[in-house]
Amino acid sequence: MTLKVPYLRRRDRVTSRIISQSEQQRSERSLSGDGIGDIELGFHHQFQRTSPSMPYLIANVVFKAPTGLSPFEVDRDERGLAEELPTGSGFWSVEPSVTAIFRSDPAVLYGSLGYTWNIRDDVRESVMTGAGPRRIGTVDPGDAIGLGFGMGLSLNETTSFSLGYSHRYVTRTQFELDTFGRTNPLQIGAFQFGLSSRLSNRTAFNMTLSLGVTEDAPDVRLNVRVPLTFRIFD
Repeated sequence: MTLKVPYLRRRDRVTSRIISQSEQQRSERSLSGDGIGDIELGFHHQFQRTSPSMPYLIANVVFKAPTGLSPFEVDRDERGLAEELPTGSGFWSVEPSVTAIFRSDPAVLYGSLGYTWNIRDDVRESVMTGAGPRRIGTVDPGDAIGLGFGMGLSLNETTSFSLGYSHRYVTRTQFELDTFGRTNPLQIGAFQFGLSSRLSNRTAFNMTLSLGVTEDAPDVRLNVRVPLTFRIFD
């Protein structure tokens, strides 16, 4: 069982350009946000291998609670532009997945396949837009199918690095904003480079660099984590 209680500190810079007949003006805005993110509770089970040539199979299911600041709860100005960044999705979700791990010394090959079910909800929030306040009704954030594969290589007893690729297909988001609307599906693919080092028996350092290869993926994303391990039952 795993429990994740993330604390997020975000900072974005938004550049916009105003096009007129005589000149082009460009403005920049800086947005930030920090606080508790969406808490995750996960359960994992490893199946026994029937033969040494078979990979290790691990079944996972993760439940996520909307404990972070929702995108519908951030402060906005009179034009409807956000003045802060959300730290959560605003929706409950369930994510079952299966992971396969195959040892091929000195490397470890891995692959995963999962499905994310984002549960729709009645938001019941009024959002300021350029045309005045508009009320948001039911929102279905869409579901996602994700897969990933790659290779991990141990450098020594405490340090390893990994190379991989991940891809997620996100279905349409459907919402009620005075009238019914929907967004386009998303294709989010990225190459991932990771570095992991065990600092102690209970503490590790993980760093992952993701480079987006599809239009919907962020160009560059850097994640740094310091997970702590606690034993509740010996």
